Amino acid sequence: MKLNEISMRKAVLSALAGSAALATLGFSAGVWPPKVGVPPAPIPELAGAGPGPRAVPAEEDGRGVVWATGKVEALRQAVVGSKVPGRIEAYLRQEGESVRKGEPLVLLERGRSKAEAARAGARRDQARRELGRARKLRRSRVIPASELESAETALLLAQAELEAGREAVEEAVVRAPFDGRVLKTFRESGESVTPGAPLLAIGDLSAFKVRSEVDELDVSRVRTGARAWIRPDSLPGRVLEGTVARLGGMLGKKAQFSEDPRERVDAKVLEVEVRVEGSQTGTLVPGMSARVSIQALSP
Repeated sequence: MKLNEISMRKAVLSALAGSAALATLGFSAGVWPPKVGVPPAPIPELAGAGPGPRAVPAEEDGRGVVWATGKVEALRQAVVGSKVPGRIEAYLRQEGESVRKGEPLVLLERGRSKAEAARAGARRDQARRELGRARKLRRSRVIPASELESAETALLLAQAELEAGREAVEEAVVRAPFDGRVLKTFRESGESVTPGAPLLAIGDLSAFKVRSEVDELDVSRVRTGARAWIRPDSLPGRVLEGTVARLGGMLGKKAQFSEDPRERVDAKVLEVEVRVEGSQTGTLVPGMSARVSIQALSP
């Protein structure tokens, strides 16, 4: 048999074997002939069917968002200190406890202030008696008008001293500036503090924000009112919705870092505040780290 005939027979047999394989696969799948250019049907669990984490926003395709790192904070949060120096007598509320506006939180020792206020009260009472006596004598023309005026001035001064003493006693009581919860205490009973020294942090946990940092290279693509998505590191799979509420006024050094080894640690950043929307805040805790994606302006 010639070489050309042997080669031709091998080619025919190979073609018949391939056609049989295609027919078997095609008919078993119910698609014959196979259609070109039609994408495969999505797998239901990957297409968002059924229960599971919220679907990733369509904008997050690597081009439609700006990524940032951030920290969760109460929307209304404050560090509270004393207006006067003194020694801490007692903390009346501890971390995690709820408080009402105006409620006493910390007491400083007030023994000396109370004693001074008591002495000022005694001087005020004495000045009142002296003024009453001077008025009677003046009506009888026993003393000149100047002595009556002196008695009136003395009472005014004593009253002012008493009010100052009472204010000093009141200033030794540190009160809650608004309804909220004690987030952290910074001192212990018995410690001495100076005016303005932080004693505790309080936050209103009914609403939250994320203080995030946007790289200077992406600042021009961020605007107030843009949609944002928050992924707290400690809540895997949770995606919370938010809105950009405020842009910082100037660039600064980066203070928040992720675990990505490719992150630029020496980058300049702009602080961007993202408000967390609605009733999604039940599982948030101030201080949580989060990744934030912000809907970007078109380049």
